[in-house]
Amino acid sequence: MMGKKLNYKEMRALHISVVFAFTIGLQQLFHFPRAGWIGFTVMLIYAGFDNGTTLLRAYHRFWGAMLGVMLAYVLCLWAHFDYRAVLIIMPMVVFFAYFFLGQAYSIPTTFTVSGAILAADFYFKYTRFNETPFMLDYAICTIIAFVIVFSFEFFWFSRYRLMRRFIIEKERDVLAHLKNLFHLLHEKNIKRPVWFKMCMGVTRTLAEVGELIRNSEFESSARDMVGESFNQFIQLTETTFVKLKAIYFASFLHHHDSAYYREPYEAVARDLDRLEQLLLSLEGLTVENEAHA
Repeated sequence: MMGKKLNYKEMRALHISVVFAFTIGLQQLFHFPRAGWIGFTVMLIYAGFDNGTTLLRAYHRFWGAMLGVMLAYVLCLWAHFDYRAVLIIMPMVVFFAYFFLGQAYSIPTTFTVSGAILAADFYFKYTRFNETPFMLDYAICTIIAFVIVFSFEFFWFSRYRLMRRFIIEKERDVLAHLKNLFHLLHEKNIKRPVWFKMCMGVTRTLAEVGELIRNSEFESSARDMVGESFNQFIQLTETTFVKLKAIYFASFLHHHDSAYYREPYEAVARDLDRLEQLLLSLEGLTVENEAHA
């Protein structure tokens, strides 16, 4: 892990793989009832992982899973009184799981867990429905999964400062895209497909940064990292991108020597220098923090 400097996604994928490997080993070591539910809960926590919000998501989805277990118990009781109720329950559970997909982590998890339990256990060993093993088995496995994820994230993975690493990578990507657009303006005949492809790269990276900003609103440690310098970088990036597009459209008028073309061109050059300084300051701060860690 330390031999090669991995980027954010590679490091995150490696971390998740370690957690899953540990979980599978734990399931094989302890043959308690429904041990496979631990791995399923870990999968729910990490599925579609966002940038820098793993502990927050683990907390929300833990309570979502617990609510899902209780909801599944109630629905199973209802279905055992009248098996035809399953024809109503299952479509409703699936509908709500997708309907609330963009909401807080706990809400879609509740319905996902309920649907999984109903699909897996309704027709399995429930000719006589015993509520105590049902509740205890799933609740214990859910708690174990949460403890596993929390322990790895808090005591081990936090030392890698993945949030700050992600911020630096995205800032590098944005700056590289903007520089490519700026250098492309030097060409006399700018190829439109190349220009629009580079613009899409900037837009895609800014969308990932926007996701990071939204996620940081929910966690205090993330808000500390997304500080004033980061906000300055994003604001300057957006204004520079607008100026580059204005220069691109002005190039069709062939007024390269006019003030309308030259002034924004020089302003973009200054903005790119400023962006590079902000990036270097963040990288220097990261190295300093890692040295003290």
